[in-house]
Amino acid sequence: MRFPNSSIAIVALAPFIALALPAKGTFSSLSIRNQNQANAPDTLISIEVLSRTEDRHNVDTLSSPLRSRGNNPSVLWRTGGSPTFIVVYPSTVVNAVSVINVIDACYKLILHSIQQHGDVILPGGYFNWMGINGIAVEAINANNHQLTWGVLAAALKAVKQYMEANGYRQAHFDIYDGENMVGKGLIYTPPYLQPIIGD
Repeated sequence: MRFPNSSIAIVALAPFIALALPAKGTFSSLSIRNQNQANAPDTLISIEVLSRTEDRHNVDTLSSPLRSRGNNPSVLWRTGGSPTFIVVYPSTVVNAVSVINVIDACYKLILHSIQQHGDVILPGGYFNWMGINGIAVEAINANNHQLTWGVLAAALKAVKQYMEANGYRQAHFDIYDGENMVGKGLIYTPPYLQPIIGD
């Protein structure tokens, strides 16, 4: 179909097009930026994770009351060879062996599940594991996306690598698969137990 006065329509709509464009300094929660990754400084990422607000990164959907203390910075961490990465919000120091043991146990459980059932979404959109030394791991779907076993395994691998380089702490973390935040996770000492090592 041909529109005889299409150039007139474009000119008439031009003022409204300008109103639809974002103003300088406004951006969505994910915006293009050249930011280096903490563990791969030669690799650029294509998203920016904005500063944390209590509403945006509320972890109340999980059972832990864990919150970052003060102005602990968030850190983006990626595992090699995977589109999965995490943004970690560290908190209080905990026993390294306990954290390593619980992450390794979760990782083995996840790999076993993948071997038995394939890389499917988490049953009920939720994962919870309590380690024998009082450290727990939880993960849940986020932003209307579904977390799979494979993405959770890659996220836990990233958490372990981050902690090996930066120290072992309770932490909550956002899980990204490419540019989509697909889940949230926690590594923490449950509320009824005290941290093994204080900071």
